[in-house]
Amino acid sequence: RPQLSPSRAMLAALGAYFGKFAGGGAGATPKPPLAHSAWSFLGAFTGIFVLGQLHAHVVVPGIHTPLLVAAFGAMAVLLFSAIKAPVAQPYNTLCGNAVGAVVGVCVVGCMEVFGYDDCFWLTGALSVSLTIVAQEMLDAVHPPGGATALIFALAVPLHKEHFVFVACPAAIGAVIMVAIALIVNNLA
Repeated sequence: RPQLSPSRAMLAALGAYFGKFAGGGAGATPKPPLAHSAWSFLGAFTGIFVLGQLHAHVVVPGIHTPLLVAAFGAMAVLLFSAIKAPVAQPYNTLCGNAVGAVVGVCVVGCMEVFGYDDCFWLTGALSVSLTIVAQEMLDAVHPPGGATALIFALAVPLHKEHFVFVACPAAIGAVIMVAIALIVNNLA
């Protein structure tokens, strides 16, 4: 076998490396039937609408904490479109999101104790990476849980809520979304 020149070897190595960006040989996500997309729309709309209504008319006026946070957008995609994915199952959703909130609150608390509460980049990085580890240990990987941890880490006004954030929005919001998903996805 002939030896490649250093420049050709470097090009081959770069080609192999960047070839991994193509998805490791996986094909594109299959296009779902239109009926699936219609049910996905209905479920996502209903879930976010219900959270929004509860946020605006019940939770914020009553206990002054948010119920509708960005992580629920990602959760809606999983619960109503990727319904068969392991990360979209009820256990993963409920546990994974709660784990993200608990980790986020704990990391922020530790950073405050050690005087690093202004290092948002470090707080965010620790919150997300420790959430992943905890989710993996619990067999409860749910990507929006990482977003939930990051939201708490970066949203300074939420820091005063401490563990209330675990209950609302993380747990209550996830329970509402899963309940709606169970209804809509079983009708589809």
